[in-house]
Parts: sequence; structure tokens; C-alpha cells
Amino acid sequence: MKKTIYISIYFALLSVLAQLKIFGMNYWISTIPVFLYSFCFFAVCFTNNKYWNVLVSLLAHISFLAILLYHKIFDNCLTLSVMVDQWHEGLLALYRSKEVLLFNSVGLYCVISVIAISVFLFKYQVNAISRKIKSILFIFLIATICFAYSRYNYENFSYFEFNTEVKHFGYPIAWTYEITTHAGELQLRKKLEENVEYKKLEEFQNISIEDNIYIIQFESLDYNALESGAMPFIASILKDSAVYKIKEHIKKSSANADFAALALLPIYNESISVLYKKIDSNYFSKHKNLATILKDKGYKTYFYHGNHGEFFNRRTHITKMGFNEFYFRENLQDKYRASEWGVDDQDVAHFISTQNKEGKNLHFFITVTSHFDFSLGATYTKYNSQPQTIRDKYL
Repeated sequence: MKKTIYISIYFALLSVLAQLKIFGMNYWISTIPVFLYSFCFFAVCFTNNKYWNVLVSLLAHISFLAILLYHKIFDNCLTLSVMVDQWHEGLLALYRSKEVLLFNSVGLYCVISVIAISVFLFKYQVNAISRKIKSILFIFLIATICFAYSRYNYENFSYFEFNTEVKHFGYPIAWTYEITTHAGELQLRKKLEENVEYKKLEEFQNISIEDNIYIIQFESLDYNALESGAMPFIASILKDSAVYKIKEHIKKSSANADFAALALLPIYNESISVLYKKIDSNYFSKHKNLATILKDKGYKTYFYHGNHGEFFNRRTHITKMGFNEFYFRENLQDKYRASEWGVDDQDVAHFISTQNKEGKNLHFFITVTSHFDFSLGATYTKYNSQPQTIRDKYL
């Protein structure tokens, strides 16, 4: 029984270590409830079956590693919705970021400790604590969750509030909050069915629409790159353009940006998960989008993205939108070299420029190589031939 208590304390300390590593010492007071419910959880879970104990320990370590890694890469707390809807992209991120894990002190500690604790649990018998004590600890565990739950805002799920709960009470309690208050799903579906009235900007009233329209969604683009001088061509065309510098309302990934642009729905921040994963596969069969509107005006439509079509479930919905042709990594990698994120933007751009399509055409292009680790810089070095910092590599 002593061994069970000691191992439970060890896992509880590991939970605290993960909490402090992610959010810093400013949240040290939150380690108290994290330690308490972690200790209760593991003490209740451990049994006399060594195979079960090894499984519990492995799952505990792996979950800590995944949480640390996700937060390290995306600077966001990991919700259940993201885990369920984007596990495929998560595995790719895990593979791409293995060096972040292996050269991170806490990550390396977890890798070593998972091996050590698994060997210990498998080699030595650990006796479970009595049912009476387990019952007391289980009641205490539930009481801790109920205490945290009393603080919740019972309105629609808020990502900001979720992050706050994680920082103060850890993931299990925050996930309880997400499950019980995630009414945002219903609000999202209502918004998808709304008829949106668009504000017509005066400066666009007299612009003639050309036969060839190119829409480029620059992934990871910031005005920092434009104002630094790293993008001379884009800067050169701004003088004859209507330009809007929009400060983001909330820091968020751009996974839903092309959905918002193509669906003509300003719901960029309405979903914490990728909208292409949330909506029904027949959504675009029932609702007009940019491609169908332009097709009605005599345009042929083309979509290009250097990553896989399965990434964020784009291929399914791009097909439903009715694009005449679409090109993903699997369509281009036989002709061009592919990096981790996909086919280099310069190669996709060259491919687009060789598409001598007659008549009126829309070309929609999503870039990829402006993502970390900025692989475009490996071949294009005119701006900075020897980048040193992350900012240099990005530019």
C-alpha cells in the first residue's frame, strides 16, 4: 500500500511539474488543487493488477507529453473538441515536433520516467489501498471538481474561460467545464444557416472584375513581414490597391480563414475546432459559395494547396463547392519536391502561372511554406542569406 501512495504522489508531482512548465511560476497557487485531485485520481485507479497499473502510468505520461507539446507548439490549451476533431493533424504535429520534445527538459524527463516507472510497476507488485480509503479519496476528488465547477460561467463555451480554468485548476476540471457548457455548437449551426448582409464599401463600387482573379491566402503572414522589406513584390502592388490592416480580435490559427472567405460567412472565431470538420459534408451542396457565385458569372474555378487534401478535411468540401479543378500535395508531388508542410509555395505558384486557361477564371491559392521551420528560406535567400533568429528565418 505504501508503494501505491508513493507512486500516486510521484504522478501528482508530475502533474504539478507539467502545470508549472506550461504556465510558469505565476500560477504556483494552482498546483495545490492539481496535486490534490491528481493524487486522488491515481490512488483510486491503481489496483493489484500490474498490467493495468502499467497501462495507467503509460497513459498518464503520454497525456502529459501531448499537452506539453501542443502548448509548446501552438501556445494554446488543448480542448477535447480539438483532440476529437483534429487528432490526425495532431499526430502530424507530434512527428514534426519531436525535436521540441526530446530537447525539452520536462519532455526528456517524462520520456525517461515513463520507461523507469513502467519497468518498476511491471517488475514489482504494488498492492492497492483499501476500498474504504479509496471511497474517501474518490469523494474528495468529486468535491474538488464540484468546487471548481461552482466558478463556471454557464453561458456558451468560451475559449478564454477554458484557458483560465486550465491555468488555475488543470486540464481534467477544464475539460469538465468544456463538456458541460459547450452550447456554442448549437450557436455555430444557427450562424451557418443565417443570411448575412454585407456592407458594400464605396471604393469597390466602380472596380471592374478582371477575367483572371487570384486569391492568395498567406498562411502565417503578418504585417511584420511586409513592413520589414521582406516582401518587395507585394509591397509594390499596394500603391494601386485598397489595403486594410486589420488587428486580430483574438490570437488564433487560420484554419477557418479559407472557410470564411469561400463560404462568405464572417464566422472566423465561432469555432474552436476546424469548421471543415464541424459542418455536414453536404453543406456546400445546399449553400452558395464564392466558387458557385462566380461560376454563375461565367468563371471557371481552381483551388491550389501544397498540403494533403485530407488535412483539415479540405478536399471533401472543396469538391462539394464545385471547383472545376483542385490540386493538393498528392496531385503535385510527382512534379515538384515536397517538404514537411507540403509542396513549396514557389513551385505551386509556378504551376499556377503555367495554367494558361482561356476565358474567365478564379484561382484560389493557400500557401504552406511560411510555417515553422520556414523551409522556403532554405532555397530563397536574397532577403537574408544567413538568418540567425526565429524572426530572421520567418522573414
